[in-house]
Amino acid sequence: MTIPRLPSISGANKPPGWNRWSAAEKVEHLLGLSLDRMRDYLSWPPDNLDPYRLAAQTQVIRVVAMIAAKVGVAARDRDRERIIAELAGREDEEA
Repeated sequence: MTIPRLPSISGANKPPGWNRWSAAEKVEHLLGLSLDRMRDYLSWPPDNLDPYRLAAQTQVIRVVAMIAAKVGVAARDRDRERIIAELAGREDEEA
């Protein structure tokens, strides 16, 4: 049983091209696991897990949730910028 690692990824510690990586690539890198293996970890019923498996499952859940939240925030920011640009374009047409 391997508990997924969670290296610190911030600022200068990010690998080259980090900002262009997909969410799946980021999660795989952070945990050192394939998406299939993460799915296996998440499929374990959490009740009656030994402490090591529970820790591994918790780590996978934590990293997947963190990356998913960041993807959601980025998508919201892109939508906001698009809507502002559309509204600004409409104001220019009306003037």
